[in-house]
Amino acid sequence: MSKDGKIFTLILAVLVLIFCSLSFGAYYFLQKERQEKITLQQQLEETKRQETETRAKLEDSKKMVASLDSKLQAAQSEVEQLTKTIEQEKGVRQEALNQVGQLRAQLDKQKQEQMDLDKMYSQSQGEMSTLQSKLQEIESKKLALETKVKELEEQSRKVELGKIVVSPESTLTAAQASAAGSGSVLMQQPSGQGLQGKVLVINKDYNFVVTNLGKKDGIGIGDTFSVYHGENYIGDVKIEKIHDSMSAAGFISQDTKDKVNEGDKVVQKGK
Repeated sequence: MSKDGKIFTLILAVLVLIFCSLSFGAYYFLQKERQEKITLQQQLEETKRQETETRAKLEDSKKMVASLDSKLQAAQSEVEQLTKTIEQEKGVRQEALNQVGQLRAQLDKQKQEQMDLDKMYSQSQGEMSTLQSKLQEIESKKLALETKVKELEEQSRKVELGKIVVSPESTLTAAQASAAGSGSVLMQQPSGQGLQGKVLVINKDYNFVVTNLGKKDGIGIGDTFSVYHGENYIGDVKIEKIHDSMSAAGFISQDTKDKVNEGDKVVQKGK
């Protein structure tokens, strides 16, 4: 074979080899592209499927959002209503708190008043005990005074009755003689002066004096007598109770009670 034929053959072989290489590469890339196309087709289909599912989910989400929005509006309405109710309840609560505060203030005031009343009650109990003691003391004095009055009456009854001539113009009556026997000075004064006697007992607790003038002397309830300490005028007393030979006369003026003494003279005032 000639040299040119060998070169041609060698070139042809190289070309065939290149062609085969290119064919194999083209086939390889074609297969690879086909595989990629299939993969891409599958991915596309998967993407479409996911898109469909996503759209379905989106629709469901829209429906859910719409439902939630409706529920939200209803909840907002309820919240507004609850807010109004809470505000009203706050007002009611505040009013109740104010009333509670007022009630507490009233309760504290009542407690203080109760304490004051308890204190006053304790004081009144003490005062009552004191008054009861004084009342018992006064009752004892009254009983002793009544006993003394009875004794004086008994003594006056034992005095011998009769007429004692003291002057041609005046005489002592039986009652005056009885009083004279008990140590009193009784005499009918000359014209212009009333009947005279003296204070036997003073009871300042009951505001009266006991005189040695009684029914036998002709005095009556309501008669007024002036009281003299020596020659000094003290005040007036009024007959309130009469016995046979003595009487009880109440003080007309408070000053008289503070100034009178046993043995002071009483003079009947004109009727």
